[in-house]
Amino acid sequence: MGMTREISGRPVRYERNESYLQWRRVEQIRDEYSEAEIVKELKETMKRIEEYRAQFDADSPEDVSLMDRTEEASVEEVWEALSEWKTLKQRAELLDTARQNGHSSSGGAKVDA
Repeated sequence: MGMTREISGRPVRYERNESYLQWRRVEQIRDEYSEAEIVKELKETMKRIEEYRAQFDADSPEDVSLMDRTEEASVEEVWEALSEWKTLKQRAELLDTARQNGHSSSGGAKVDA
């Protein structure tokens, strides 16, 4: 398993191996944080996601029209908020995966968030 995957043909092309990169991120989280820290960070991340859901009255940043929100704030401010929301969603997925798979030093015990 590597960072890139070869796509056969001429010329030979390569694409990123997203599953490998996700696995590496999850392993880094497990190495750097205890289970309790992962759960705490996941709860804080989920709280911030809920704040964005309430702010934009939407379930996902993809459901928000950038142009419909420019009356309330500048395009840049809305874009930054939506970008942070997307990043938080990705972070929550990584943290949840790390939490579900357990921490290497704990023998694989699971903790409910």
